[in-house]
Amino acid sequence: MSVVISYKKQILFFIFLILIVLVTVEGILRINDFLYLQCTVLTMEEYEHLSFLDAITICNESQKIRYDTSGTIPLLILHEGKFFNVNSDGFRGNELSKEDKYRIIFLGGSTMLGSAVAPNNETIPGFFEEKSKNDFNNIEIINGGISGADSTNEWYYLKNYLQKHEPDMIVMYDGWNNVMNRNDPKADIPLEMLSSYKYHNLKTTESDFIREFKDLVIKSDIHILKHIGLFLMEQKIINNESRLVVESEFNEDVKKVHSILNRDWNKVCELGIERDFIPVFFIQPILGTSERAIHVSEERYLDDEVRKKELEIIKKISLDKIDISNCPNVYDLRNAFNQYDNKMFFGDAGHTNSAGNKIIAEKMYEEMKNILIEDTK
Repeated sequence: MSVVISYKKQILFFIFLILIVLVTVEGILRINDFLYLQCTVLTMEEYEHLSFLDAITICNESQKIRYDTSGTIPLLILHEGKFFNVNSDGFRGNELSKEDKYRIIFLGGSTMLGSAVAPNNETIPGFFEEKSKNDFNNIEIINGGISGADSTNEWYYLKNYLQKHEPDMIVMYDGWNNVMNRNDPKADIPLEMLSSYKYHNLKTTESDFIREFKDLVIKSDIHILKHIGLFLMEQKIINNESRLVVESEFNEDVKKVHSILNRDWNKVCELGIERDFIPVFFIQPILGTSERAIHVSEERYLDDEVRKKELEIIKKISLDKIDISNCPNVYDLRNAFNQYDNKMFFGDAGHTNSAGNKIIAEKMYEEMKNILIEDTK
């Protein structure tokens, strides 16, 4: 006698079977993503002193950092972590001191914020703070880096968000993002009109649907959905191109970068006079700007034609063409790694590892020490 299984039971069985498969796949993906996160820290020889678990933790924490992009510029959201944390004021690092201290805010993009390879104390501001403690006991260093920020974002951030923290000195670390962002929509918008625009209109050409889809993929805690979304974007089924691609003449690109830096740095100088802080400006190094034999592991980062063009543009930046006579503290760090042959400092075309961050911080301190001695009297 045959046993007839009701359709209802068959459906329940298949639903149960599908759930088992999904849970199994989700578990495998979670293990895989934990062990094989795509972070430079896991391959850099300078980080062999880290335990595997610490390297994984740094990478994992850095990927969980989130921004509020509802306004004109992205703002970091509070995040607690062992190596990468964001305080309640939106700065990377510990909570700000309530004591009356000489306050220095470092501004820049992800190179200042510190990429996945750097714990809080191994960012440029972190190393600068360590160095300054030898000579000063009343200075507070604040990491105001924002991923993707250029001098325009930094001016806006300073003008509209940072004054409440009453900085005594502002350090701007610019160049690479100015070159990469030179064709963004915001590059041609007068500064006084920026506040009427939302961040995504100033930065990208993608639709609201694409932006929300990407945000969902990035933030999802369900790894199956994350991998499906990444596959759709990689295969261009969902368009992942968010940057405005413009073919432009090289000399015009250089001229435009000079114009933007000149405009933004002068505006920061005006704010410094108005609000009584000292601005200090640095042109940053990227891979290839220093005179040295690069490490064999860095060579692949210069294979891309877009990166090669960015390198040539940043090499052409001339401080003589940036007229900020009211602000004499302008320095060039493009040769910061001169003579460091075959040492690995970069995890890509521009992000420095901890060894690179330390050298940059030390060179910054050399330039700024006398200013600090005079201004903290």
